[in-house]
Amino acid sequence: MAKVRTIRVEPPSLMQIIDNWCKKYPRTRELWDGSMWRLSRELEKGYKFANDEFIYKIKRPSEYFPYITVRYRYTAEEIIILDIRLTPLL
Repeated sequence: MAKVRTIRVEPPSLMQIIDNWCKKYPRTRELWDGSMWRLSRELEKGYKFANDEFIYKIKRPSEYFPYITVRYRYTAEEIIILDIRLTPLL
């Protein structure tokens, strides 16, 4: 069984990005929560970016979801989200 790590968003104000997008695209929260659940169990979902940082580009399940890109690093116990970028729907 995969080790499950705690997810921490640093700074916490980054979550405001997700909250703002949820107002326009309500299912963004489902995509975010599901993606973080998966990342907490499968670190290999991300690509090495720089030093100890990784990029995780979340695949949207349909055209009704925005593209989400996350920059993170991790320790033995947690994943620290450093940046969140959302790209609008086309």
